[in-house]
Amino acid sequence: MLNTSLNQTCVAELSRSDGLTYTFRASWGAAKTTFLPDTGYTMWICVWNANNRSAEQCSARFAMNGTTPTRQ
Repeated sequence: MLNTSLNQTCVAELSRSDGLTYTFRASWGAAKTTFLPDTGYTMWICVWNANNRSAEQCSARFAMNGTTPTRQ
């Protein structure tokens, strides 16, 4: 399971190689934690300011090896 949390004024999307995309939205002081299955998937995370998606930044693609992310 991938434990994800977000505690900023931004939007983030976690995408998995099977097509699942999970969107996180939060403001200062808000926190959201969700558990998503991660075994066997390549994933990447994109983050942007809630008011400016053109500033989107995306991670390299990664997979989980136990509890350690590994670049794909």
